[in-house]
Amino acid sequence: MKYFFSLIIVFALFNKLAAQENPLQEELSQLLKSNLDSWTSKDSVGFKQTLSEHYFATQSGFIGSKEQLLEIISQRPLSKMSDYSAELVTANDHIAYVFAKMVESSEAFEGSGVFCLASFQKENGAWKIAHSSFEIVPIWKVKKPEDDELELLEKNACDTESELKSKNANVETYIRFVNESDQAVEVYWIDYNGERKKYFDIEPGKKTEGGGTYVSHPWIIVNKQNECLGIYHPIDKPCLVRIR
Repeated sequence: MKYFFSLIIVFALFNKLAAQENPLQEELSQLLKSNLDSWTSKDSVGFKQTLSEHYFATQSGFIGSKEQLLEIISQRPLSKMSDYSAELVTANDHIAYVFAKMVESSEAFEGSGVFCLASFQKENGAWKIAHSSFEIVPIWKVKKPEDDELELLEKNACDTESELKSKNANVETYIRFVNESDQAVEVYWIDYNGERKKYFDIEPGKKTEGGGTYVSHPWIIVNKQNECLGIYHPIDKPCLVRIR
C-alpha cells in the first residue's frame, strides 16, 4: 500500500501543472472535499449524494460498502478536516482519479494525516465517487510543522561515532536541522554499516526543509574542517536539531 501511494504521489506531482489548467481539477477536488466534509460532520445525506451506485471504500484491509458506510457515519464521533489539498492524477471522459491530503482531528484525538486516492465515474452525466482508498499517515506528511512544534534533540558526544550504525527502518519520524552557528556545516546520516552518507550542506542562519528519517538512524554534524560538532538520535516524535 505504501509503495502504491508513493507511485500515486509521484504521478500527481508530474501532472500538477496540467491539472491546474484543467477545470476538472477544481470540480473533482470540491466534490471530494464535500464528500469528506460530510463524513467528518456526520451528514449522511450529503455523503450519499457524492457517491456512485456501487461505491466502496478501503483502508488497512477493511472494505466497506456504500450501505455499511452510511450505517457507520451515524455512529462515528464528530471530527473536522483541515489542510485539505488535492491533485488530479489522470482522467478521461468517463473515469478520473484524484489524490488528496488532509488532517483529521476531533476532541477525542489530537489528529492524524490522511492520504486519499479517489476514483470518479460519470453517472447520468454527473461525476460521482466510485471508490476511496485511505491511508493514515503522520501529520507532518500533510502539514509542514513549525520549529516550535518540534521536539528539540539533545547533542551526544562525538567520540561515540565508531560505535554507531543505523539498525532498522521500523519507526518513521521527522527531523529538521537549523544552523544557528557562525560557520557552514555538513550533515551526514550514519548508515547500516556505520559509514557516513552526506545529506546536507547548511550555511549559517539557514535550515533544512525537514523530512523523514527513522528512530534508529543517527546523524552527525561536522564543520568544513571535518570537525565533529555533535551526534543526534531521532525520537518517535517530529524533532529539531539546533546546531550551535
